[in-house]
Amino acid sequence: MPRREPGAGANRREALQFRIRGLRLESAVAHLWTLGASTMRTFQRRFLGLCLLPILMMCLDDGFTLLQQPAVYWSGDYSKAQEGDAWFYHLMAIHPAAFISWRAATALVSVAMILFMPQTLALIISFAYTLGHFVGASTWLLYGGYFRYGHKMFAGLCLLTAVLMAVAIRWGWRAEPQSDSPVGVRWHIGLRWALILLLSVTAAWMNLWKE
Repeated sequence: MPRREPGAGANRREALQFRIRGLRLESAVAHLWTLGASTMRTFQRRFLGLCLLPILMMCLDDGFTLLQQPAVYWSGDYSKAQEGDAWFYHLMAIHPAAFISWRAATALVSVAMILFMPQTLALIISFAYTLGHFVGASTWLLYGGYFRYGHKMFAGLCLLTAVLMAVAIRWGWRAEPQSDSPVGVRWHIGLRWALILLLSVTAAWMNLWKE
């Protein structure tokens, strides 16, 4: 029987324990890496699908607000600000930077809400901010008196907003219906698209070129 050296068993146990600790560390690192990658994918989907469009609409709304201020306002008489909302008028009467800083803060808060909320609540908040700023921008187009083709620009903004919302939700957030198919899916593809084109032209004429 071979002679066992003193401490050999202890050395093997220590080596085995060291390998076990190494495997546990590798497993923990892999788990953290997977968790981080999953969190980043979730952030990207939420931001592209639900946050980006409200931010763009806010920039458009506030851009119209600042662009349509009278010359006397930009000459330094901030009390001549043109703004219907009392709080925003107060900020603009202080300085344009006060208005811009407040809007940037509200954008950060809205983005944080959308990122952390459950899906349905996040979608509601995204829609609320998008549609709210859409209405704000539309008032300048329709009632500001600064744009010659305000009604047509408003109709174009409606279409653009709808397209961006659909793209953001469908391809940004990657949401899709469980089961859906258009009416007439069994028709000949040429016939169905001819009808779609006819309806689209009719709708455009009724809303844009009827005048």
